[in-house]
Amino acid sequence: MATISKHFSCEPVSGELPAPGSRWDFITCEFPPEVGGLADYTRLIAEALARYGAQVEIWAPGVAAPENPSGKLTVQRGFGRFRPGDLLKVSRVWKAAGVRRNMFLQWTPTGYGYKSLNIFICLWLAVEVARGHRLFVMFHEFAYSFSEPKLRLKIAGVVHRLMALILLSCARKAFVSAAEIGRQLQNYNFRRRDITVLPVPSNVPESADLQDTCAIRSAFVKPGELLVGHFGLYHPGMERILTPSLNALFNRNPNVKLVLIGSGSELYRSKFFIKHPEHTSRLLSTGGCDLFRIAQLISACDCMFQPYPDGLTTKRTSAMAAIANGKLLVCTASEKTEDIWKATEAVHLINSSKPSEIAEELDFVLSVPERLLAGSAQASRFYRQNFSVEQTAKVLQAGMET
Repeated sequence: MATISKHFSCEPVSGELPAPGSRWDFITCEFPPEVGGLADYTRLIAEALARYGAQVEIWAPGVAAPENPSGKLTVQRGFGRFRPGDLLKVSRVWKAAGVRRNMFLQWTPTGYGYKSLNIFICLWLAVEVARGHRLFVMFHEFAYSFSEPKLRLKIAGVVHRLMALILLSCARKAFVSAAEIGRQLQNYNFRRRDITVLPVPSNVPESADLQDTCAIRSAFVKPGELLVGHFGLYHPGMERILTPSLNALFNRNPNVKLVLIGSGSELYRSKFFIKHPEHTSRLLSTGGCDLFRIAQLISACDCMFQPYPDGLTTKRTSAMAAIANGKLLVCTASEKTEDIWKATEAVHLINSSKPSEIAEELDFVLSVPERLLAGSAQASRFYRQNFSVEQTAKVLQAGMET
């Protein structure tokens, strides 16, 4: 049986950056100005490949008009809504151009229309491979679970698995954003393709202005107080673990404040105060802000607290943002958490889902200044060696050459 290759370790990835003249054709269901993690990921990786000499073309939904957002990328909007007619139109354009393409599909089954059941694009890709093009697939997601309560979602899960089987059968190489997705795909990997874990890099800048950072910290906390940050989506699953953990932390340590960063933070803060009005001055929020401001806010904190309901994995962009900006990451672990996170002082893993135990562990970390400093000292180096866009470019180039 084929195994999951893990192209990350505590050492730099070997290999060269893309050679001038190499070509990539990204196929994605999201691209800026559309907002979203997949759109940001596609832009970051495409720009990195272009920066190191590759020719990159983006094929995305939207109006049929080319764009040049960075000067090095060409964005084609000819896919429309990924309907069969749109796919055939792209085929005609490609045939007329006469160029052999390395198609790099950004795959999430829910992103390509037809209520997440667009098997047409998978069949179209198989035909294009038969015509001589090469397919590389990045699996950001796999399929709906069969434990979903609604029959409609269970049926969609069956179709998602069929789509994954087709993609794996015709792909030259497959990548996954987390090892758990790779393990799920192995049941449909009949042609024994190599599956490489390709972590998702941070979409937040990796540095912030020191003067601005100090000003932010001074506005949030007084001398002697500690500032913890939390960055991410404030969805119900996160709230169920975050709210009681914060309440327990505030009850344990009167010198801690926490700042909620990003869109949705103000609404979450209001919900928190309804349940715990006694902590009004302890919980702060920023609301929506641009990526550079997010970097400054993260840099102003003593550490970042990310209690993921299903544990830390390499697909967590909020975790990447924390370590990219040199901050100790305190977060929950699960059976899905990869070994790489256990081999560095840049991360402090909490092996519990009980809010009281999470708060106790976080309070202990905050009480040891040496632990905070050691985590911060290792974080950015750990990120650059394992998760940066440069590492991703190396892995992709190696995949193209095999």
